[in-house]
Amino acid sequence: MATRKGETDNGFASKLVYQNTIDAIDSLIHMVDTELKITLVNQKFYQWNRQLGLEYKNVIGKDLFDIFSFLSKKVRQEYQQVLKTGEAMVTEEVTEINNQKIRTETKKIPIIEADRISGIVTLVTDITSQKAYEGELSSREDKFRLLFEQSNDALFLLNPDGIIIDCNQKTSDLLGFPKNKIIGKNYKIFVVDKYHEDSEEKFLQLKKGLKPLSYEKEFVGQGGKIIPVEINPTSVLDRNKKLKWIYSVVRDITEKKRNEQLQRSIFEISEKTFTSKDLNQLYQAIHQILGQHINVKNFYISLYDPKQELLSFPYFVDEHDSTPAPKKPGKGLTEYVLRTEEPLLLTQELSRELEKKNQIELIGTDCLSWLGIPLKTSTGKIFGVLVVQSYDKNVVYTQREKDILMFVSQQIATAIERKKTEKTLRETEIQFHHLQKIESIGTLVGAIAHDYNNVLTSILGNAQLLEYMIPQENIDLKKYSTAIIKASENAAGLVQQLLAFTREEDQFLEIINLNKIINDWLELLVQIVGDQVSINLDLTPDIFSIHGNPEKIRQVIMNLVINSRDAMPQGGTLSIETSNIEVKISKYIKNIHIKAGSYIKLVIKDNGIGIDEKFIDDIFKPFYSMKLQGKGTGLGLSIVKRIIDEMNAHIMVDSKTRQGTTVSIYFPSYEAQGKKPPIKKGMPVIQGLGEVILLVEDDDEVRQMFKNLLEGHLGYLALTATNGREALEILDKNRVSLVITDLKMPDMDGITLLKQIKKNHPYLKKKVIAITAFSENQESYLTELGFSEVIKKPIKVEGFSATISKILGSQ
Repeated sequence: MATRKGETDNGFASKLVYQNTIDAIDSLIHMVDTELKITLVNQKFYQWNRQLGLEYKNVIGKDLFDIFSFLSKKVRQEYQQVLKTGEAMVTEEVTEINNQKIRTETKKIPIIEADRISGIVTLVTDITSQKAYEGELSSREDKFRLLFEQSNDALFLLNPDGIIIDCNQKTSDLLGFPKNKIIGKNYKIFVVDKYHEDSEEKFLQLKKGLKPLSYEKEFVGQGGKIIPVEINPTSVLDRNKKLKWIYSVVRDITEKKRNEQLQRSIFEISEKTFTSKDLNQLYQAIHQILGQHINVKNFYISLYDPKQELLSFPYFVDEHDSTPAPKKPGKGLTEYVLRTEEPLLLTQELSRELEKKNQIELIGTDCLSWLGIPLKTSTGKIFGVLVVQSYDKNVVYTQREKDILMFVSQQIATAIERKKTEKTLRETEIQFHHLQKIESIGTLVGAIAHDYNNVLTSILGNAQLLEYMIPQENIDLKKYSTAIIKASENAAGLVQQLLAFTREEDQFLEIINLNKIINDWLELLVQIVGDQVSINLDLTPDIFSIHGNPEKIRQVIMNLVINSRDAMPQGGTLSIETSNIEVKISKYIKNIHIKAGSYIKLVIKDNGIGIDEKFIDDIFKPFYSMKLQGKGTGLGLSIVKRIIDEMNAHIMVDSKTRQGTTVSIYFPSYEAQGKKPPIKKGMPVIQGLGEVILLVEDDDEVRQMFKNLLEGHLGYLALTATNGREALEILDKNRVSLVITDLKMPDMDGITLLKQIKKNHPYLKKKVIAITAFSENQESYLTELGFSEVIKKPIKVEGFSATISKILGSQ
């Protein structure tokens, strides 16, 4: 009994431990036999029953479906299936308790004893919270996947071996491969070779849990495309701090790099503005810099001058067309951009539309793609166009190229404007230095003109005296005296030409026969052009008269002849023609307005090297010269133009390269002007009646010449003085009829002498004549001071005698 009782006690103890064990479990547990009668339950069973409103104190031996009558047939079938198959079954159900839905998980596990199924143990677990958590995780995962796929950056997930285990769609877009061609590959195959070593070093840092700073690399995509990227990697560690994944954010920085390169290009253009020696070098630099961004095989820069209404092409590179000559704006594509002041990306469709509307006319070789960007000043005023064009079907300009050119166009415009300003400043500086040089020449000429003209006065005066003393029948001596007189007059003219470069000289106007000037100078002109150039004259006999300054007319002819000579270094023919022209109705010839009237047309033409038509408008600018450095100042034609304008005449130039040059000048005839010259040529020598004249002159030879002229030829009595003080002493002792005084003298000059005469000898205040070596526009000033007349050295006897007679005649 004891033994059996002990065994019974042990069995009871085992059941008690078992019961306590299952009571401690938080899940509802019940066991059923093969007839589905309950054999064992835990405390959770009764708690759930109470929650369901069921009060069962003892359910052992009762049918499971009698107690839970609400269970469906499907549940009964599940129990029968477990008994039949011997396989556990897990299901989920939703039960409503106290108006709350409870999600449960039911595990039906067969009880197998002695190789047979003796029943089923059932565990029912409340998984409401678990399912809510799993739902939240699922929601989070869905959100993460959405963010993962919708990211603007490429996202990579790598395992510790560097194998890509996941990526988003942006990664596929970046590399140009489908995702299934990316996942499963080692990341290195997408990295440019030169970055492999550095990438491996970064990867090792991540494996150690270190986070390197974001860095830039280059990926290689579909077709070998190089893609600059910025990589921001993060290592994901497990609980043991071992690398589980590497998560990398990869950003395409192609646009960033392009913008950086564009910014560098803007800096380079700015730098070239200062380092380029001239505009052409700047244009070349701009061409090269733009070539880093777009195809510029065919490229040009066009500039517009609103004053001249001229469109020029200072830089033009094209595989088919040559550089166009400057022209008036028409309906070309360049002009269209100028008119609209907007960029133009021309497609074939747009081209047809603009042509149909008669807004453009295609010029030159047809291109397949054309892009023009306006160049504007900082104030927004357009002054040119930047153009690229393509004849290759594989090179088509798009919005990208348009954006690039628009981005850099303002810097290019600024650079060109600044360089043009520098050029203008340099030209101004050169002109300033030239003007300083000319002013120095003027100062020098002014300093020597007095002495030089004194020499010429002595020569010319004595030659004229000789001329009058030689008998008319002595032709040989007359010839020599005439030659001396002409040479002296020419020499005097040369002085006046030098002075004309530096200051405005008084205009001594005469009635001029153009044919006579040409014929008188023919021998000199032949010597100037040399043996290799022949001169042909075609002069209209009855030519109209010109009212002007003969020295300036000679200067015009001389400059034009010298230019023609220089244009024929190997020799050639120079033609000089004159003709009378009647313009009945005012008209325009080469944009020059010629009024109705009579004109003398002077034509000087050669068959020399000619002038490029685009430079025709520049040849009259001061200091502009097409001659080699050191071969001319560039003043010749500017002086010619000034003289022509002073005479209300017109000058036109026709020339082409290697086809010679023709210069045509239209002088208004004397009859058309209706003016009287102040001094007439051919007047007689007027003799005096023995009047006493005081001559004040510091130059011995000039003083003697004047004394000889006054006493030996004009019939006056001459007293002489070398300066103003001597003259006053003579006047104190002698009464004279007239005083002729030089202005520039030592001790006392002519102006001071005049003041003393007016003070001490008032009877002579209107009887003082000034003689000057050069006028410098002094005539009006000197007459205001009180001089009766002003005579310019060297003198001509006829005019000299007439002036004296006029003053003495007013006594």
